[in-house]
Amino acid sequence: MSSIVPWRDWRLARWMREHPFLVDGALAAGVASIALVSHFLQDETDGRQFRDPSWWTVPLVVVACVPLAWRRRHTIVSALLTVGLQIVLDFAGISGPAWVGVAMSLYALGSHASGAARVRATVIITAAITAILVLSLLLDLDGITVGDAIGVAALMAVCFLVGELMRRRRNEIAELAARADRAEHERELVVGQRLAEERTRIARDLHDVVAHSVSVMVIQATAASRNLERNPSATAELLANIESTGRQTMGELRQILGVLRDPAVGDTPVRTPVLTDIDALVQSVPELDVRLVRSGSFDDVPTGVALSAFRVVQEALTNVTRHAGPNVTVEVIVDCTPERVNVSVADDGRGASAQPSAEGSGYGLIGMSERVAAFGGQLRTGPRRDGGWEVRAHFPLAAADRQAPPTDARDDSGRRQNSGQAAMSPLVGWHR
Repeated sequence: MSSIVPWRDWRLARWMREHPFLVDGALAAGVASIALVSHFLQDETDGRQFRDPSWWTVPLVVVACVPLAWRRRHTIVSALLTVGLQIVLDFAGISGPAWVGVAMSLYALGSHASGAARVRATVIITAAITAILVLSLLLDLDGITVGDAIGVAALMAVCFLVGELMRRRRNEIAELAARADRAEHERELVVGQRLAEERTRIARDLHDVVAHSVSVMVIQATAASRNLERNPSATAELLANIESTGRQTMGELRQILGVLRDPAVGDTPVRTPVLTDIDALVQSVPELDVRLVRSGSFDDVPTGVALSAFRVVQEALTNVTRHAGPNVTVEVIVDCTPERVNVSVADDGRGASAQPSAEGSGYGLIGMSERVAAFGGQLRTGPRRDGGWEVRAHFPLAAADRQAPPTDARDDSGRRQNSGQAAMSPLVGWHR
């Protein structure tokens, strides 16, 4: 079944919109042709007497229609010329367009002109038409009656008002289209911003999930290769730890990549680490001599702050295993007060000579800075006076209540998974 094609979608309509001067030129030529036919036939059935065609009347009839070709490009000038020439034809008694051209010019004046110039032109044209109608009635030219004058005036006013309505409709359509474009542009900006934020979050979470485990696996693999012949039992234990860590890391990566491929996979709950999991995190690095100091109550710490503090400790321990060198002692302090959560990771390793700087390009320190800044906190990293490196993070709890907490996993409605749900991030030595 064929569907009705809107006028704006017709090929002819599109061509007319794209070539307004040619359309107006064709309109002027058509009106001139009709005017010449009327001029040569000299229809006198209405009792009016007209001049016979001559060498000067024919060009004047054509010239009276020519301004219609510029009715959209030079609307006001075209309207003034058309009205003036028609008045000349009427007083000269020459049969021509018979006010058809004036009606078209007034429509164009209402439809395509605006501003103070249009107001002045409208006043001039109205005064001229009123004057010629009044003079025609007073002088009884060609038998014009009051009804004829009122009809002509009403026709001219209707043409102008119809043009005005069309102009307003076009402006409304253009405004709606502009609003739609702005809304689409703003939507694209918002979507792009959200995609950038999501990419940053995913990159940060991938770094947090993978970097620690892979670093520990590399260290354990190195230790296993050294003890392969001297201590087979220790080597077997190290290889078992590497295998367990690798399996847990692969499982975590599958969950993250599954969410990226299919949002429905996000229905699978993923446990968000909390501050109490720092014990398992410390135990997952047997190569380091880690001393954990905990103070205060962890129960009232918001989940977002707890996750970010956990990630800061995790990243700091990862940097220690990478850069601090062998036989390193690390002190991890987690202090929870009603006002803030303070986290400190300090080591006695090689310090500034090997540690990354806070202004460096490493994604780990960038991720820590972003996590701390999200809650209005402060992050300080740098060498210690007595050697080694220290990372300090402060999370104000008052600001945390107003911030959107970063999450490692979200359900299909975007809400945080609570800490009681299953599946822990991959940590060496951690068991579900």
